[in-house]
Amino acid sequence: MLSCLWAVLFLASCSSPESDGRNLAQESCENTDAYIANTIQAYNNFIQEFSNKGYQTRIEAREELNRKIYEIRNEFNAKNAEIDDKFSLLLAKYEKDYKKAAEMITARRDVMDAYSADSTMIAGLRTQAFNKICSIIPPEPDKSKLMNDLIGRSIHAMPGGYFSSSWVWTIAKGEIKELQIQDVKDIDTYNKEFSVDMILQGSGAAYNAKVKLFYELSDGDDWEIGLLEPSEVEIIKTGRYDNSITSKVSGYLIGTYLEIQNLSDGALLVGFQTLDSYGNWEKQSAIIAGGETYSHGILDYKDFRIDFVEKP
Repeated sequence: MLSCLWAVLFLASCSSPESDGRNLAQESCENTDAYIANTIQAYNNFIQEFSNKGYQTRIEAREELNRKIYEIRNEFNAKNAEIDDKFSLLLAKYEKDYKKAAEMITARRDVMDAYSADSTMIAGLRTQAFNKICSIIPPEPDKSKLMNDLIGRSIHAMPGGYFSSSWVWTIAKGEIKELQIQDVKDIDTYNKEFSVDMILQGSGAAYNAKVKLFYELSDGDDWEIGLLEPSEVEIIKTGRYDNSITSKVSGYLIGTYLEIQNLSDGALLVGFQTLDSYGNWEKQSAIIAGGETYSHGILDYKDFRIDFVEKP
């Protein structure tokens, strides 16, 4: 017991501001070295054991790797916190002696300035691990995934259709009432083309939409829609409101115009076509408020037809 006490007293007597500063700095350097070595080992283990793990998804592989890297980082941060606490205690120890405090701080800084951490291997190993993860090809997107991925995507009006170029339907949750995958083409390992038919139902009319979905598998964890390309967008005609309008042709000084009157007390979406003097039919539509009359006039107007009357 007496010998242990003498040992403690001896070590205490050997302590100096310079040795305190150097020892603290050395502890910081060793913690950094351990962090780098452990990180390198973690990446090496992941790369070497990857084939035997049998990962089914990129998410599974990425989460396991990240979990190990986070553990190593947390150990590093916890040790750094301990070292910071020791530094605070040393500052308190020498707070009444500015010279000794300065000696301790200078000695600590000199060691830290001379230290050089070599973490160059980590970047290369991280890339190798990343490439391993990206070699996992997730299952082909199914109907459920398509319906979920389509939320927030936009379908724009088709040229030559009833709707103006500014018309757009941004798909919200619950608006896809039916979806059928008609065809899937493998463009290459990382790209697929889906031909999809679906029925969209908002607060008013329902629409048939035929679209192509170009799915991409890049650096993420799963297939993602890179592009949505519509090939057909048509309103579903119910005939429910056909008797809620009247239409007629009227003449004026230099031409004719079409009048469509909404007899109901709610807004209606009316799709119609007009025939010009060259025999060309042009599709158009208009939203007509309840009780209002819509006028459409053209100089060489020859004929018209009403194609649908639905709620907008």
